[in-house]
Amino acid sequence: MKLAVTTATFGPMAPHLMDLAGALTAASQPLILIGGFGLLLRRAYRVQEQTQTLLEALPASRTTDDFDVVLSLELLANPAARQAISSVLTTLGYKVEVQYFQFVKPGTHEPNGKKVKVDFLTPLPGPDAGAVKVKAMRVGAAKRAPGEPPLHAYATPELIALDAPGLTFDIEGPGTDGHHRTGRVTLPHPFTLMLMKLHAFADEHRGKRDLGPRPAYARKHALDVLTLAALLTPEESDQLPDIQLAYSSYPPVQEAAAIIDEYFSSSVTSGVAYLQPPLQPRSEDESKFLELLQDTYGRPREE
Repeated sequence: MKLAVTTATFGPMAPHLMDLAGALTAASQPLILIGGFGLLLRRAYRVQEQTQTLLEALPASRTTDDFDVVLSLELLANPAARQAISSVLTTLGYKVEVQYFQFVKPGTHEPNGKKVKVDFLTPLPGPDAGAVKVKAMRVGAAKRAPGEPPLHAYATPELIALDAPGLTFDIEGPGTDGHHRTGRVTLPHPFTLMLMKLHAFADEHRGKRDLGPRPAYARKHALDVLTLAALLTPEESDQLPDIQLAYSSYPPVQEAAAIIDEYFSSSVTSGVAYLQPPLQPRSEDESKFLELLQDTYGRPREE
């Protein structure tokens, strides 16, 4: 099943996505999307295939002005793959904004008057990852050939369980030149995405970025957690216990347990308050949502 990506359904970022997906697919490179646009695609795909999902309460869709793209550590260690992705960015007109993991396309101001942006993220390498190195949270190849353009990705500890079954499908639609494009995208398993959003929520709610608490951003991330939970299929729900078992000892999962205890343990906690509306207090959906978070990331309940 192909998903149509047009400005009518996805807004002004749609042709830029088709340019990127088409070029990377043609270069035999994966496009693994997370963040806001990944969530838009997941939602549209579930609607199109009319899959049974977990919750009735579904927040309104939101816009985004960037593409959050996951680069695996294996890809960053592969000179041919790095070169292919750098060539795609150059061909599409992207320029380095933050060395060398954030790229923007000059001359684009959509939506909200901002330039189209691509951010690269990657898991945090372990101590034995000799082919890549970390410096100031930038992950790049330990060695590069002379003249090879550098390509980095932002080290993201919450990017775990990328080996869990993701959602991969084809998309089609016009590119920025109006010509029809096809491409393939992969969306990681919701376990990973909800984990990232829980951490992002806590950062904004607590004011970790030296900017003080930012309630509007905290609400955005909390609603994204709710959306991901709402869109879970029975198959994805059945996969969660095994993934949880495999990653329960990882620090980001243990930190998520503390976040849930503090902010998402009952109707009266502050995290749940951000979700009302659309989540109704003491509703069946609220019960399912809180139970899902507890079972997936929370500390084991006492019998």
